[in-house]
Amino acid sequence: MIAQHRQPLDTPALGRVVSTFNAYHLGDNFFSLHYLRAQAKAYPEIHFTHAAPATYLTQLAPLTADLPNLSLSDLSSSTSTSPLQRAPRLDTWLGASGWFYHQPDRHDFVAIYHRHFANLSRSLGLACPFAGADPRDLLFDYPALAPRTQAYTGLRGILVVNSAPQSGQFQSFSHEGFDRIIALLHAAGHTVYTTAPSRTPDALCTLDLGSSVTDIGRLSSDHVDAIIGVPTGPLWPTFNIWNADTIKTRILLLDTERVDILPEHTVHANHLSLVP
Repeated sequence: MIAQHRQPLDTPALGRVVSTFNAYHLGDNFFSLHYLRAQAKAYPEIHFTHAAPATYLTQLAPLTADLPNLSLSDLSSSTSTSPLQRAPRLDTWLGASGWFYHQPDRHDFVAIYHRHFANLSRSLGLACPFAGADPRDLLFDYPALAPRTQAYTGLRGILVVNSAPQSGQFQSFSHEGFDRIIALLHAAGHTVYTTAPSRTPDALCTLDLGSSVTDIGRLSSDHVDAIIGVPTGPLWPTFNIWNADTIKTRILLLDTERVDILPEHTVHANHLSLVP
């Protein structure tokens, strides 16, 4: 169970409260909390609280665990006597009020998120923690992602993110197409990790192991040399400060969007047949 608050709620020492929410997907909430982590570190006198769908709270909890002034709550709990919950909530979703859909650079993931974070900062009256607009600002840095080499005992291999995308970012997604890639990689002698079941029995499936998305991110730092997949929930924590330069190849499957957080290590493809 998530501990939503880490200090008495009715104390005058609570100070300013910034309350946000994101009603959309797990990945959207990951980036909302990435931004809020940076603000919580920059403004320790402010308490930041973020509301998300209840089904995501366990997966999101590691992003707040190390920061006493950042907490999570259930989005469905719309009323509360807590001062944390009474603060007006700012919607941190990229598409709030249709903003994202009217931007000419909406297919440039790095550029649009930097502008989005600058807009959130203006709305909150705070300095933007990513003012330099460095693509690597979007790398996750929460401590639970730090490598733990004892967690998996296999050889270094290839992570295939074969989980179905939820936002229409890769229309030609098919489990059969990914099964073909996984089988070819295994036949070529690679150790293969997957995020969803496949038809290759020897591929290690993180879903079957009960791994969280943070576990997948840590696996990518411990035991992965390359990543192939659609940018969706399980893939995002693999963009982290611990593996930024150890994973030499990332093949991202997207129709039109480009995710150039690490452009020197990234190749984009718009169809599974184009994956080498």
